[in-house]
Amino acid sequence: MREQLRGYAQGVKYLAQRGGVSNLDHQVVVLADFVHENAELREIVSDPSITSEVRGEIIADLFSDSLSEFAIAVARASFEIEEPGKVVEALIMLGQVLGEPLEAATGALTTTSRVRAYGRALLESMDGPGAIGAAEEMIFDFRNLVEANPKLRRALSGIGTNASQRVGIVDDLLGHGSDDTSQKFIEIMRFCASAGRIRDIVDVLDKIITIAAHLRNTKIAHVRVAKALDDQQLSLVTSALSRLSGAAIEIREVVDESVVGGVVAVVGDTIYDGSIRHRLEQLKGRMQMATATR
Repeated sequence: MREQLRGYAQGVKYLAQRGGVSNLDHQVVVLADFVHENAELREIVSDPSITSEVRGEIIADLFSDSLSEFAIAVARASFEIEEPGKVVEALIMLGQVLGEPLEAATGALTTTSRVRAYGRALLESMDGPGAIGAAEEMIFDFRNLVEANPKLRRALSGIGTNASQRVGIVDDLLGHGSDDTSQKFIEIMRFCASAGRIRDIVDVLDKIITIAAHLRNTKIAHVRVAKALDDQQLSLVTSALSRLSGAAIEIREVVDESVVGGVVAVVGDTIYDGSIRHRLEQLKGRMQMATATR
């Protein structure tokens, strides 16, 4: 079973418990057993020619009266994430995994992929793009707080701390939250902190911010500048990056004194380096090449 599916299902379990559903593991076992024993249905959910969306709708039509929305969400995620031929096996395994306490889902074996999927499950459950955007702002603010404090960054990245200590740090910093959005934001941060197989908490938070933006049909541009951009500069940079990337862009600005003039932006896997330092390095390289050819 893929780590991404495990993390998403664990996120759904958290949501189920908040919603008063305590037997999600049993529901998934019932679903897995039914699919496994029904040859026709097993063939349908394992058919790669049928889209994951259609397979999810079939399960929803069959089980909406007998299973919770959370069990159906786990099934939909299985169809989306797992290879079709491994879906039934994954559902059987999920029934076992979801029977474990949530605390057992975290710790040394928790991977970045699992954390991202857990975050996605909680973000998708929020009340529309506005709530997702608000959570994204909270994650970005927390990310900047961590990045600005090297000691905190090391601690939350697992250097010299265990999972319990890291979660305690998050609880001390963020408290319990006053509404649904802030509570889910804090839960995502707690799960991030609990992970044992991440190298840098800031990198993980950046990836979750990107997921939140994707759910709002937007791409995130991580922009580093030596001095904060004014409104006009921000508008120009946003327009330029939208044109270059071919997508709606949302700027996440970080002031970094190591940037010598201009802007360094990262959109997905693409780096746009318009800093003076970069242009000087390019000029230096051209001069060296010209000198070498003489």
